[in-house]
Amino acid sequence: MGRHLWGNEHPLIARGLTSLTEMLESQAKLPEAETAGREAVALEKKLSGPEHPDMATALANLAGVLEKQEKLPEAEAMQREALAIRRKALGNENPWVANSLCEPGFVLSKRGELAEAESLLRECLDVSRKLPPNDYVDLEKVYFELVKVLTAEGKESEAKAFLEEAKPFRRDIK
Repeated sequence: MGRHLWGNEHPLIARGLTSLTEMLESQAKLPEAETAGREAVALEKKLSGPEHPDMATALANLAGVLEKQEKLPEAEAMQREALAIRRKALGNENPWVANSLCEPGFVLSKRGELAEAESLLRECLDVSRKLPPNDYVDLEKVYFELVKVLTAEGKESEAKAFLEEAKPFRRDIK
């Protein structure tokens, strides 16, 4: 992976490890992805610092792997850390921030922490509405997760309103 050219501690190695984490996750090689992700996070922290956007990307990728392994508390903590870094570095109205808002919302929903999941998912939609259309946030997934959360909380009329609002984002009816 270029270590013979740049050594073990080079920014390109860190970025490569982050990409490797994503690739291994997509191949369902979760233990290997977790190992690569942890190495990427450690290297980004050392090279870029704990508040750099590349650190947020490494954290978010590792969090996704951990979520798939049902390591939800650790995944949520990493997602929140990635969100904090991105907010500080990029401001609140940014597609990467919107994406970072929905991910802990999904985990909290899985954990049954519905009120906090609802809050993050609503904030994700609020930020996304202020941005030009983009591919950073899977709005269909966010809407339907929010509908699921609202329904579980007994807020059926709000859930129906969001279901209606989600129609333009539904892939199965376009």
